[in-house]
Amino acid sequence: TTRRLWVRMVGRRHDLALWKPDERPPKSHFTRRYPDALGASERWISDVFEAARQANALAPEVRELHLEEVYHDKSTTARISGIQVITDDSATVLREGALAKLGGALSNKWNLRWFVLTGSQVMYFDNQKDQLASRSP
Repeated sequence: TTRRLWVRMVGRRHDLALWKPDERPPKSHFTRRYPDALGASERWISDVFEAARQANALAPEVRELHLEEVYHDKSTTARISGIQVITDDSATVLREGALAKLGGALSNKWNLRWFVLTGSQVMYFDNQKDQLASRSP
């Protein structure tokens, strides 16, 4: 790819990858705006989706949703797509959990670490308690 700078760090057992932002709009075949483009025979989509969305807190940050195709009242499924734009935000935790990481230059064993993914960075700690302690003032 032309948008990636990849550097192999000799002796450090790490690679450094830097990605330039892609300014192109995403390609999608989800072209109909939800719920504005719903036809009379597609109202069931809104009824089902909104009930599930409220009950399960689905896609709360997604502002714009799109439908893939025209559905009718006999359809059993509908596909809806949305894009969430994440800004350079290091405070909002998107995902966190335990992952195995290969040890340093002198160790060839896998160690369990607590990883935290935010809008702008990936951090890891020896365990979840260390991550929580780093947040306290």
